[in-house]
Amino acid sequence: MNEISLTTLVPAAPEVVWPLLEDFFGIGNFHPYITSVDELTDGKMGVGSSRRCHFNDGTHVVETIAEWYDKAGYRVDLSDYKLPLKWAQAEFRILESETGSETTEVRMTMRYQMKFGPLGTLMHYVMLRPMITSRFRNILRGLADYASGLPVVKVAT
Repeated sequence: MNEISLTTLVPAAPEVVWPLLEDFFGIGNFHPYITSVDELTDGKMGVGSSRRCHFNDGTHVVETIAEWYDKAGYRVDLSDYKLPLKWAQAEFRILESETGSETTEVRMTMRYQMKFGPLGTLMHYVMLRPMITSRFRNILRGLADYASGLPVVKVAT
């Protein structure tokens, strides 16, 4: 299993940041690569809620909430993607901030298993890890900007 995790400090209180993450179908408001989101389930956000995110490179992914941490984040199982992965999960978590109540520490984590044995391991280190790390930086920057009332800059692939 591979794991990539990145943390940022959002210049807004947790009471501001959590509603942005809690709006599961509104991720396109701050995610700089998403062009649109299809709601695949109706009703309240929580375990079992599912969305299809369409990206600016023409690809998409289905994300289904597998774990919900009230006022602290969620973990999704990913499916219907074109990456060379056997399985993948992604997570947003609000962490306890040591810098005060007007900032929020947010961590993104992705766990996944590559296909193709040793070739997949090489692909992980050479291609996938740098790409995911770069995208996480931009997504967290988008969240910080959106929470601060700044415009979110959409990123070209």
